[in-house]
Amino acid sequence: MAAVELLRFGNLDGEAGLAHAVSTRAGGVSAGPYASLNVGAATGDEPANAAENLRRFLAAAGMPPERLAAMRQDHTANVAEVREDWPFGPPGEPVLQPHIDGLVTRLKNTPLIAFSADCATAVFYDRRNAALGVMHAGWRGAVQNIFRAAFERMALLYGTRPGDIAAGVGPCICAAHYPVGGEFVEGLRSFYGSDKAARFLRSVEGRPHFDLRALLREQLLELGVTNSEFSPLCTREDGRLFSWRRDKGVTGRFALAAMLK
Repeated sequence: MAAVELLRFGNLDGEAGLAHAVSTRAGGVSAGPYASLNVGAATGDEPANAAENLRRFLAAAGMPPERLAAMRQDHTANVAEVREDWPFGPPGEPVLQPHIDGLVTRLKNTPLIAFSADCATAVFYDRRNAALGVMHAGWRGAVQNIFRAAFERMALLYGTRPGDIAAGVGPCICAAHYPVGGEFVEGLRSFYGSDKAARFLRSVEGRPHFDLRALLREQLLELGVTNSEFSPLCTREDGRLFSWRRDKGVTGRFALAAMLK
């Protein structure tokens, strides 16, 4: 049986007060399109398998499953604070809080998690104030600027400043495999203006493609966050990762988890 494989960000790996990891498909018990380390319960996989996979991932990352805080992820820019009264759920079976795509906390030994199968996931670590944020950002969450929403919540609750944040952004689908239609392009231009929207669009064989990483990178810079690392991995191209687009919607989920120690 393959071991659980963990990916980490170089700019966060040496932080003594932080544990973080991104899962891959290796090391789980699921079969078929969910093979093998599918950590998403709402995927069509056997719930018991997904729960076991999640426990394996957290164990490999050194995080307690009984303290896991999770979201249902509805492509919003809503951010919630995880406090002691958070409904954690049984180990491996977290209660997925609805209408939330970002979590922040100052609780130690309390992992925050975000799931993905093409969307970006991210972690904000504030060493100075011992504060943490984890986010899920598809195109809707990115356009709504969930990064700003998470930062503003951390600033309000914990005193976080842009220069305090070390950010990691996980694997996501790259622009080469993200074709979009004219309605999407016009919406982007209406929201940002034509010149700015052009920075988030690429032409591939004459068709517009959306560059999610470019938008997220610009949003971090606009916030003043300069200590960031983006995973270079494309979920559509890298077979170690689940991809909703590559697998035509029948697939599992990988995850980014982070915890204050």
